[in-house]
Amino acid sequence: MFLGSDTPQNIGTVVLTDFSKAFDLVNHNIAIDKLMSLGVRGAIVPWVIHFLSDRRQCVRYNQTLSDYAQLHAGVPQGTKIGPITFQTVINDVAQDCHSHYWKYVDDLTFAENRTCNERDSLQSDLDVFLDWSIRHQLKLNPDKCQAINICFMRNPLHFPTSLLVIPHSHLIMFIMLKYSVYISKRTSNGTPR
Repeated sequence: MFLGSDTPQNIGTVVLTDFSKAFDLVNHNIAIDKLMSLGVRGAIVPWVIHFLSDRRQCVRYNQTLSDYAQLHAGVPQGTKIGPITFQTVINDVAQDCHSHYWKYVDDLTFAENRTCNERDSLQSDLDVFLDWSIRHQLKLNPDKCQAINICFMRNPLHFPTSLLVIPHSHLIMFIMLKYSVYISKRTSNGTPR
């Protein structure tokens, strides 16, 4: 990504996504279906169902405790099986995408590098990703989603802002900032440019 974006007329795009309350919104039926489709032993599935079923929670505010409410979604955090169940659900999140991607817990990062004359293919992957998240009943957090364009052109192109309705940042010539710090450091030490 970095080397390609340094090439003249190239544009690198990185889209950072984040699920909103990801662990709290995991649909139990989807989680069990995913476990079974991955071939988890039949003896383990009822144990996971029991672990996820009939969970209740309440809220304490000052000295007052609310009534208990039945939970129909979510995996318990602070347990070993909760994050594993969540990872099972999002295991195939980008299997139909052609862009480079990285997963880290409930964050997913997509990246693409192209010339300014090439059509953006990242949008179709983001559309697939958005459809996947709707089918799996996981919501994206728009405040934590971001699209970053890396471009070294003097007159950068206007970048579309339709990427999942994600706020757009332009990171243009960030390497020049690092280079100017390097130059100022060398000149302050009396070293010639």
